[in-house]
Amino acid sequence: MDEQLHDLAQRLLQVHRQVHQEMLKLPSRKASTREELFRRVIIGHDYMAAYYAEPITLEEIAGADCLSPNHFLRSYKQLFGHSPHHYLTELRLQEAQRLLLRTDTSITDICLNVGFHSPSSFSSLFSKRFGAPPSRYRQKK
Repeated sequence: MDEQLHDLAQRLLQVHRQVHQEMLKLPSRKASTREELFRRVIIGHDYMAAYYAEPITLEEIAGADCLSPNHFLRSYKQLFGHSPHHYLTELRLQEAQRLLLRTDTSITDICLNVGFHSPSSFSSLFSKRFGAPPSRYRQKK
């Protein structure tokens, strides 16, 4: 039991260090300001993860974390290295991949259910990401 508790404490400390290193990516003179900005950007990130299938806008995401859209966008890119749009697209493609492999739902329904509006753009993005169009990807797997 003591060994498991020690391992858990080590992992928590490692996560704490990683979060601290991520926070340092955000420019700020005061540590408290950096921490607050980090917290707010993570709220926006979590908002996107929760509502990825909905037609959400940058303004809605920024509103969820009480930042201006430009401030959120700039801070998000600094923290994660890519745009919120990139993250949303990746979430949607991963969910589409999961649904293609585990369900018999039509490709058009999957496209719409994960938040894409155009089956052709979905197919193009899916092909670029996974190396095959959705129909061929489903057949291969």
